Amino acid sequence: MTVLDLFAAQVARTPEATAVVCGAQRLSFAELDRRSARLAQRLTRRGVGPETLVGLCADRGVHMAVGVLAVRFSGFIHGVMGERLYAALLLSLMGLRPAEVCGLRWEDVGLENATIDSANMRTMMGNRYVVEKDTKSLAGERALPLPGPVLDALKAFRALQEEERIALGEAYVVSGYVLVHETGVAFTIKQLRRRAYRLMQLLGLRRVRLYLARAACFTYLANRGVPCAMGRA
Repeated sequence: MTVLDLFAAQVARTPEATAVVCGAQRLSFAELDRRSARLAQRLTRRGVGPETLVGLCADRGVHMAVGVLAVRFSGFIHGVMGERLYAALLLSLMGLRPAEVCGLRWEDVGLENATIDSANMRTMMGNRYVVEKDTKSLAGERALPLPGPVLDALKAFRALQEEERIALGEAYVVSGYVLVHETGVAFTIKQLRRRAYRLMQLLGLRRVRLYLARAACFTYLANRGVPCAMGRA
């Protein structure tokens, strides 16, 4: 596991535990996660991405820890801009399980009111058979507000799929799912993971499991009034 893997897992397990201590200053894992995610967004908006040199001008302490994590987080988000799966990967980072991303249907997405209803999962048994089911619990069935960048990415993805449908005509498969190939055929969870890992490799980033990557955003969302439900894989 990479450092980001371990960090995301620890945030999920013990968010209030102390992560950084420097003199009288202390940061919990949740606070470190929140601050680094906020700084990563600012870096991404300023054009920071893979292979970008970022100088950290900070005393050795809590600010240095926040900066190091933020630089690492910003590389992937910037690097996947323009990728076909950009919207799907943003959904993963904002808290949806990979199976929820694959199971999300356009009828569950409110592009006008900027919300999604997460109540369907599309996973696999033995990496061979696709299985569709409800979320693991009633708590898992939740309506989530869509942040601006995610909403814009979904609108662009919807428009792209409409162009592909017109181009292919009757050969296009109208599945109703958000995450589909150019032919309209729905992605499997295995294909989503492989595509994400391939992108990480191309960007020169270490492989981070999508399920753990989502944990890095839970604290950020929860502190802004988003109803979150965390469960086991």
